[in-house]
Amino acid sequence: MVLDCGCGGGANIKTLLKLCPKGTNAWTIPGTEDLKPYITAQNKQKKWLFGTVGMAVIAMVLAAMMTIFTH
Repeated sequence: MVLDCGCGGGANIKTLLKLCPKGTNAWTIPGTEDLKPYITAQNKQKKWLFGTVGMAVIAMVLAAMMTIFTH
């Protein structure tokens, strides 16, 4: 089961839905379809950059903490 509640161009949910072998049901919240054109390419780039780099930084910090606490 995948639940994606967010705003953006839908790239994350498209990627997640490809991983669902038994098929999918995907919905858009009624009344929000007209908001998609207002998401600029610059906002999409920022979201991707901070999401990708941010997750890497969080993973690195957690790995360092685990290394410190286990040694």
